[in-house]
Amino acid sequence: MVVRLSSANRYTFPSLARRAGSIVLLAAMLLPACGDPPVVPSPLPRALGDVRGVVATFERLVTLPQEVGIYGLWISSTDAIGFLGTFNINESGQTVDRDGNLIPRFTTYDVNLAKALSVIVTIELFNSNPETPSGNVIMQGPFSEGVAQLSSPIPNQIQSATGSYRVQTPTDGPDSNEASGIWAIDSEGNPTLDIPEATAGYVYEQFIYIEGREVLMGQFNVADELDTLNAYVDDLFPPPEVPGDDFLRNDPAGLDFPTNLGGSRLIITLEPRVLDHIQPSQLVVFEAFLPLGLVGGETITLINRTADFPTGTVFQF
Repeated sequence: MVVRLSSANRYTFPSLARRAGSIVLLAAMLLPACGDPPVVPSPLPRALGDVRGVVATFERLVTLPQEVGIYGLWISSTDAIGFLGTFNINESGQTVDRDGNLIPRFTTYDVNLAKALSVIVTIELFNSNPETPSGNVIMQGPFSEGVAQLSSPIPNQIQSATGSYRVQTPTDGPDSNEASGIWAIDSEGNPTLDIPEATAGYVYEQFIYIEGREVLMGQFNVADELDTLNAYVDDLFPPPEVPGDDFLRNDPAGLDFPTNLGGSRLIITLEPRVLDHIQPSQLVVFEAFLPLGLVGGETITLINRTADFPTGTVFQF
């Protein structure tokens, strides 16, 4: 459907004319890639103050497997929170339902969208029919002139966070298996992560991939505290009060500790404090690749990956 604005329309509904630029932008974003007729929501209901639903587009939002859950879309208004439905993302980046069918738009009668304040995107249990949003909020954003720009509720200043890890094994003494441990500390024992404190909704978590196998390293809130796991350290000496681990014992199936961490991949993610899963979330804060031939004492600089966090745009119609 092509929306045309006549001079009569503009004279009768002046607010509609002022929004013509926004309508053209929305139409362009909704053009299908395969040459199908465009699906453009009529601007007339919004011009009259009768908002019926929203169109949502997302960037870098990943597909969720069933065991992780499904996305939930919520609208917060002046007097209620309305549920617009669940969705997932297909391999083309489009919003789809549980069966893989495209969702061109979301509608609701649970909340007055004309009074909408913000949008919330959560991760819910796959087969659930939630009545309230879970605490696992992946994106959110306020409405302004009928458009909400969504981003992850991340700690302030995390985009400029920096850090490094040092290859060493402090818990079994000096000069012993030094290439089999990694800690967020320098040679003088100072913490090396320059990061903001974790939020009420998210906690930092470390993962390392040794010989291609994912190994959980534990969670932490600030740079100068021991993480929650330390499952593989020795007990000869206490671990330093920073995130990290020595991979010396209790080796998981398929791995043999002590080892040499050369060739491993290290990531630090933001994980929700509720509905968390063993596998890493898509919110990767830091990433690093450890070079081959480690001997111990090497400093591994972390790469900030927050520019890859998902974003979204929601339009009222």
